[in-house]
Amino acid sequence: MLTDELHPNSTLIDIPPAFHSSSTGKLFTSCVACGVQLFDEVLPYIIEKAYFRPNLSEKPKTMFEYSICNPCFEDYGAGFSDKSIARLEEFWDLHYKQEERLESFLIKDEINYLDWMERCCLLDLPRSELPMYQVNGLFIGKKMLLEECPWLVSGKAMDEMMQGYSKESKLRTLWFSKKYLNIPEEFQKYLPKV
Repeated sequence: MLTDELHPNSTLIDIPPAFHSSSTGKLFTSCVACGVQLFDEVLPYIIEKAYFRPNLSEKPKTMFEYSICNPCFEDYGAGFSDKSIARLEEFWDLHYKQEERLESFLIKDEINYLDWMERCCLLDLPRSELPMYQVNGLFIGKKMLLEECPWLVSGKAMDEMMQGYSKESKLRTLWFSKKYLNIPEEFQKYLPKV
């Protein structure tokens, strides 16, 4: 069984609407980097969506959204400096409470995954108080993998992580954004600066 091959505690569910494309309302079907058809391969992939609202009373707007296959994601990460990767790992080790997170969202032995997207998984900030945030999930075919994902990461957490990046890694991030994400001009000023 596929879930057993991935992780003994993994669960696969239908992809929820929160991870459909905001622009089309449909499922993501291809990798943003290499174009591989995600439903034709038994290949893990990631969906990431970023949201922003200048006023907390407003509905968040989608800054960018994309799907990327695991090999391309690893290739992207390989461009980061060793120093940046070490600092990133330190940040997650310090702030991400894996066991507490899983236990707090178990209801009758089922994962209440929607609650995982109500607070920043690193700084425990409520989504209702976040002007900027990202949601991420791990997927296979037309299924979402419930294990540690989905995650919501606040803009504040992203900024703190970026502060630990080397200039080389920051440039790598900006290169990826410009090449693949097509971020609207209205959001450009909110992106991290090198």
